[in-house]
Amino acid sequence: MTLRKTIFYALFFILPVFFLTAGSNQKDCLSTPAAGIISRYHSAPKGLVLEGATKGIERVTSISYDNAKNRFLINRSFYLPVKVSKVELIDIINAMAEDDRLGVSFTPAGKLLIYGKIRPKSPAVIALAKADRLLVSIIFGWKKNLRGIKLPAGWEPEGNYERDLPAISVNILKDYTLTLSKDIYFRTGIRMVNLLLPLSDHNADNGGYMAGTGKANISVSDQNNLNFLRSNAGDFMKLDDLKRAADIGETAAFARFLRDSGNLNLKKLVEHIQSAE
Repeated sequence: MTLRKTIFYALFFILPVFFLTAGSNQKDCLSTPAAGIISRYHSAPKGLVLEGATKGIERVTSISYDNAKNRFLINRSFYLPVKVSKVELIDIINAMAEDDRLGVSFTPAGKLLIYGKIRPKSPAVIALAKADRLLVSIIFGWKKNLRGIKLPAGWEPEGNYERDLPAISVNILKDYTLTLSKDIYFRTGIRMVNLLLPLSDHNADNGGYMAGTGKANISVSDQNNLNFLRSNAGDFMKLDDLKRAADIGETAAFARFLRDSGNLNLKKLVEHIQSAE
């Protein structure tokens, strides 16, 4: 077993289970959006990154937090349910106040790499790490990690673990859309993007992966697995762990929306949430 296989065995068979995402396939690592995402994260974020600000919500002029019902009251008229714990809510808003990025990846040495300023021991970080593990297991056919998980239509991924990785997967949740129904905002849209990039022989300065140049040597089985994810994304979104990652992303997207509005201070919002009873 090669050193790379040993590292990935330790990483993906010890960590508890999770996630899936889908989107577009890129065979040229220098093409957009691959080049942009690598530049933004200073490596290829093999795991899961959460991007973008909430769409579909009116300008926020006032906001308060209802601790009893874990929801925001917006403009004294509309409610937005919070889908993460109060601890995670504070962690995520604090992170968005300091750095626009939020996500996780694993370095070739098996170390968890956190993008942005979220607290390393936040439950949200653990959830995203589980998401990374499940997604990679599905795309590359690591079936031992998928035991007990009911995939859509009884499907099983192709391939097996005992091989070198031909590529890395970069996964993005973005474009959250909220829609107002009566006095409550509901999530009605989310975009999932998946990139398969060739693996470089060297690592990034931050210890993360780098994509190679030219065309990816992506196996037929990996491409077939990715295609199944893309064509059945709605069914995969019903997995509890996938919904968990989506809820974390929605919270981050709303925090970015508030921050970018220019009239709300996220640090003061955190103080308000902490004091709410």
